[in-house]
Amino acid sequence: MTTPETPTPAAARYEYGEKQELLRESARKFLEARFSTTRVRELLETERAHDEAAWKDMADLGWHGILVPEEHGGVGLELFELGVLLEEMGRVVVPGPYLAAQLATLVILGGASDEQRAAWLSAIAEGSAIPTLALFEDDAGWDATPGGTKAKSAGASDGFKLSGTKRFVLDAINATHLVVSAKAPDGPALFRVDARARGVDVLADKLADETRRSATVIFENVAVSPADRIGGPGEGATLLARTLPSVWCALAAELVGAAHRVFHATVDYARVREQFGRPIGSFQGIKHRLVDRMVELENARSLVYGASWAQRHEPPARAERLARMAKAYVSDAGPRIADTAVRTHGGIGFTWECDVHLYWKRLHWGQMAFGDGAFHREAIAVDLERTAKPVGGPTPTGI
Repeated sequence: MTTPETPTPAAARYEYGEKQELLRESARKFLEARFSTTRVRELLETERAHDEAAWKDMADLGWHGILVPEEHGGVGLELFELGVLLEEMGRVVVPGPYLAAQLATLVILGGASDEQRAAWLSAIAEGSAIPTLALFEDDAGWDATPGGTKAKSAGASDGFKLSGTKRFVLDAINATHLVVSAKAPDGPALFRVDARARGVDVLADKLADETRRSATVIFENVAVSPADRIGGPGEGATLLARTLPSVWCALAAELVGAAHRVFHATVDYARVREQFGRPIGSFQGIKHRLVDRMVELENARSLVYGASWAQRHEPPARAERLARMAKAYVSDAGPRIADTAVRTHGGIGFTWECDVHLYWKRLHWGQMAFGDGAFHREAIAVDLERTAKPVGGPTPTGI
């Protein structure tokens, strides 16, 4: 998904046009009708936080297959359009496995063979297959291929036996399949594993963000066929390096939607809440704080959409750097916007009855998911140092 088809002139810029606006308008109408905060709160009381009726309607709208090529029953759009849809989902903090399924679909599309695409993608597009990513492990940070999960060879024709533990697997309780990173005898590997296979144990986590369902997944000698290996021998790390930038962009787009909604709800509140006979929004301290957050919000949206567009149209190295920039910026700006919303609402902002807490939790969850700002900025710094060309003279060896 990240390799450009043709070189793009340096002066070229992404465009937001009629197609994207139609998608946004239809998505907003559907989501606001089906996921009011009352409905979201009802779903939080259920084990899976998953509205199956809405899920089926999303399939009819083509949302599950938004990235899936048309020949496999999908719509065949790009990451840019997925970002538009995810931003609208973030505005209403949609619970359920949609984000998890799309993140996994990005990885599948990045490495699946023609035979695997034919076998897997139509089920994803119709919503009957729900994949999710199982990448991270204890004490491994955000390393997506840590190697603690092992895939032992069970013979040339019998495939592999998978053993290990994955942490913070998004919507594993709703998933039908897991895209698992593991260390195989020939190097890093990715496998598509049936979430209900013998030897798979899903243990629910408790997150601060109740709209998310996460789990620890334990694999104990899980049989995986050769046909369920994504990519060739030793290609797991390369495949993830190529597709994770798209994952970061998609996640950041949803966070921008949540930040947008809670910011504008805060502005509306500041216009009507009075103190000392005046709306609190008229006070300089409130106005300055909200203007700062508005600038951060607009910067975040521009970065996210620019990075999403770049995944298809820019060289891979630049596309990855932009994706890291977008995720890093949103990871910092989103929680600040949420914190400002709580402070501006005052005491009520801390209560369960106020919707602000739903967004505060979503944005603070997203801050850490798939790497926080410090993680991505450090990776950018390392990359810049590695690629920097000294200006005259030898490369310095010390300070």
